[in-house]
Order: sequence, then C-alpha cells, then structure tokens
Amino acid sequence: METVRVSLRSKQFVNRGFANGPYCPIYGFGISFVIVFLSGFKNNIPLLFVLGMLLTTALEYFTAYLLEVIFKAKWWDYSYKKFNLQGRICLDISIAWGILSVIMIELVVPFINRLVDKIPLMAGKIFIVMVLVLMASDVVATAKSILSFKKVLYRLEAVRAEIR
Repeated sequence: METVRVSLRSKQFVNRGFANGPYCPIYGFGISFVIVFLSGFKNNIPLLFVLGMLLTTALEYFTAYLLEVIFKAKWWDYSYKKFNLQGRICLDISIAWGILSVIMIELVVPFINRLVDKIPLMAGKIFIVMVLVLMASDVVATAKSILSFKKVLYRLEAVRAEIR
C-alpha cells in the first residue's frame, strides 16, 4: 500500500519496504493483529475503529522503537507532524489506522475469504509456504546486509578517528 502510494506520488517505483521486496512486514502484522484480535467487534464500528487505531498505533510505535534500537536507524519519522510522539507515531496516521481497520474487517476480509474459499486446500497451503519462505529469506538477507553495512560504517568511523 505504501509502496504504491509513494510510487504514484513520485511517478516512479519507490520501494518503501523494510526488506528488499516491495512489502512492509509491519502492515502484514498489523492486519493480522486486527483480524485475530478485533474480528469479534465487527458489529460495533465505533469500538472497532478505536481498538483498531490503538492496536495498530501501539504496533507502529513498538516497531519503530525496535528498529531504532536494533539498527540504529529510523525507518519513518513523523516529527514534522502535529500531535506526534517521538516521531514514531502521530494522530492523523493513527486515525487512518482506525479507518483502515474498519475497512479491512468490514469489506476486505470478507471479500478475501470468499476468494480463498475457492482455492483448493493443498494449493493454498503450498502457496502460503512458498510466500512465507520467500518473505522470511528476504527479511533475513536484508537484516544481514544492514548489519554488515553498519560494521563497515563502524570501521570507517574508526579509520576517521585514527586519521584525526
């Protein structure tokens, strides 16, 4: 979703994903959490909105914090927006998460369920395993390359200090 939005705005492909592939795992975890924990609130749209907003905003904050701690880098920064918390989350994006949670539970998930019901069970299982293996290997390779790049930066910093 974000890759498409940013690419359309830039009029060229922009990979906004964490990994090498054009996907953001945080969105997958976010919608999975919404489906698992909030599907029972389908009949209460205001509560679904609020809980979806809180759940996904907490995930976004926690993910931003972890990425900063592990990789010493920021993947997003909302500091320029009003009502932000340490640049990791902000009110307008949180409201968008609430709206998207309602749209997903009310419209998208039922539509996808109807499509998935038409896929033979074994074919579906094979497809899921293939996608998971592809994404997991992509995330592992990306994390390795980021950590390797950090080592190079530390070495360069040591050389710079030595030159001084």
